[in-house]
Amino acid sequence: MKNIIIPTTIEDDTLTAVKTAVKYATGKNCSIVLMLLQKIPDTYSASHFLRETSPNYTIAQTKILQKCRETVATADNCRLIIHNQCGISGPLLKNLMEYLATDLVILTPSYKAEKNSLHSYCIQLLLNSKYPLLHLGNNPEENDFNKALYLEHSKIEFGINDIQKIISEQFSFKIVSQARIEESLEDMAAQITETISKNNIDILIEARKSTKRSLNRKAQPVNHNLGLPVLSVYAEAST
Repeated sequence: MKNIIIPTTIEDDTLTAVKTAVKYATGKNCSIVLMLLQKIPDTYSASHFLRETSPNYTIAQTKILQKCRETVATADNCRLIIHNQCGISGPLLKNLMEYLATDLVILTPSYKAEKNSLHSYCIQLLLNSKYPLLHLGNNPEENDFNKALYLEHSKIEFGINDIQKIISEQFSFKIVSQARIEESLEDMAAQITETISKNNIDILIEARKSTKRSLNRKAQPVNHNLGLPVLSVYAEAST
């Protein structure tokens, strides 16, 4: 894994995301990109545009960014990039991801909880993309993944061997168990919780449909009721 994007509003869990990125970054030159979104200023004045788009961090955000820099500095193969992005659209995000040669997107709980429509729209675009998405849990220390449970949704026929092949290209953990979800995850919560405990599962895997969701609807969050991070990979839906 070479390049990782973390969309963020610079909350405490941004540091958790950066630590996770450093842990799983491979290769000689890995870029960890903190993407900070902001709306396009409604002005024709160049000077006003520059004032509005210049970073204006709070004291708390400045401290978090400094800790992120210190974390990345411990890895010889990584560099931290802070990318300020004005506005977002499907084509713009696609071009940015391709330009950065993105291998993984890490989504934090705080970012997915953002009420701002700009961030909600960005999340929806990412859910519609073909890039692997790592949804972090609420535990700031949970970035050591070894054993995975594959949640195989009945509407997406994507075999465990295909999933493991994709994962092995970027991660070292293995799928040690799987559960087929016929209806809803909530209906099988007790059974899945037992499987997690029995097999010492520390991350869940799911496949996303390739069919486009309506971008006017709010993004449906990945289920975190089981208390674990979720790696969501793109897969062609069966026809």
